[in-house]
Amino acid sequence: MDHDTNARREIYIREAIEDDIERIVRINETTDRAGGTAERYAATLADPQRLLLVAERAGLVVGWAKTHYWDHADGPAPAGHYLGGLTVMPSSQRQGIGTSLSRRRLEWIRERADVAWYVVNAGNTASIALHRHLGFALVAKASSFHTTRFADGNGLLMRAQLPIASPNH
Repeated sequence: MDHDTNARREIYIREAIEDDIERIVRINETTDRAGGTAERYAATLADPQRLLLVAERAGLVVGWAKTHYWDHADGPAPAGHYLGGLTVMPSSQRQGIGTSLSRRRLEWIRERADVAWYVVNAGNTASIALHRHLGFALVAKASSFHTTRFADGNGLLMRAQLPIASPNH
């Protein structure tokens, strides 16, 4: 494989900037994902308790992911840092981008807390497998957690205990 081919395949994960918001919205439209509005992503960028990342390949944004912070409990879902939405362009799926975005979010959360939370529809087996691989385990089942509602009532609350961040991290 030549150098140019490697360069085209290399993925860079970075914090999103305002110029990325429209790209994120377009990814959601391209994948038929019911994502947020440009205003909601701008609010995420402005919130120091949240993180918005993009995955870039050859200068193009091919995926994104975010975190949420809840300052209050909601039933079995405690206050804390949660992994939020994650979307990767279909042409870039199954290449480790979702895992890379999730690991970066977990590193960011680890600097702030010793636990990360995640909610998912029980039918989303690909996402559940990815997150189990990252250390998440089932805590509760419900039809909603915080503002996430599951039309079929099959929501899962998952938790990962995070290792203590090293002082050199």
